[in-house]
Amino acid sequence: MQLTMAVTLIETLYAPNQRSETILHAQQQLQKMQKQDDADTLAHELLQSGDVNVQFFGALTYTVYI
Repeated sequence: MQLTMAVTLIETLYAPNQRSETILHAQQQLQKMQKQDDADTLAHELLQSGDVNVQFFGALTYTVYI
């Protein structure tokens, strides 16, 4: 479930014509996920995606986790 939510939030960040409040909310939720104890697992799963934006966020999650 966390993976699905993260992917949806990442897609929201890169979708055109998003309201600034929507983007801020997505960023806040993603930052919380990056700080969780199992963020390394999430990062690994995100890197398996075929979407470059999702992969990028996976790599970024590793940097926050470390």
